[in-house]
Amino acid sequence: MPVEYTTIYVEPFLKAEKRNVFNGFITDSSIFLPRLIYEPDNPNFGVQTKIKMVLEYGIEKKNLEDYVPVLSQNFYRKRLIFGDVKVAIAKDSTGTHLYDVVYVEIIDDMDGVRPSVNINNVEYYPSSIENMRNRFVNSGFLFDDNLTPRFMKTIQAGEDRPADYVKAVILCYALPSQGTKIYRRIKKSKFNFTQFDFEIDRIIVQDSLDNLTAKYVVFSQRTITDGVQ
Repeated sequence: MPVEYTTIYVEPFLKAEKRNVFNGFITDSSIFLPRLIYEPDNPNFGVQTKIKMVLEYGIEKKNLEDYVPVLSQNFYRKRLIFGDVKVAIAKDSTGTHLYDVVYVEIIDDMDGVRPSVNINNVEYYPSSIENMRNRFVNSGFLFDDNLTPRFMKTIQAGEDRPADYVKAVILCYALPSQGTKIYRRIKKSKFNFTQFDFEIDRIIVQDSLDNLTAKYVVFSQRTITDGVQ
């Protein structure tokens, strides 16, 4: 039987009032001009209606309980920080410019922290996004790199190599060279992303083999390692 793959992501659980604020922004056609959107009717492209950050784009599909042991280390409730709105380009293997991606950069205040830290003979497992992703990699799951978004595998202006992974909340996919126009409209709107509390306390599995209705696993502990370097 061929291996199937799924996506694992995190998202904040906002109050209804905040969800309505974001929905009003992301559905504003004066900002996200329909004529500039790439494949608007394709749920994998077009305008994205959720505030979510993907941890793994192509991870082996398992029963939900199979992901639970991974969360025993480096997965703790934490807050992420909204950074700048950015535009990236996506090219195929021939160098053809396929589309633009408009996204909000996500900042992890524990970026670069070690996987484990010993303090007074107590071992801590800091909850950085990098550590979370590495925990999946080191747990024996199979991955399909072909499912990584093309913009993460494309060398961007001013860079000398692809990022491979970007901590991002994708807002929309735009037609080639049109992302900047949407970016300018977002900046002109002065929409404040920091009004949303991006607290995460679970992973969400897009599809699992057991087809459970609730496809999420809650982190078992609160973080006690913020600021540990």
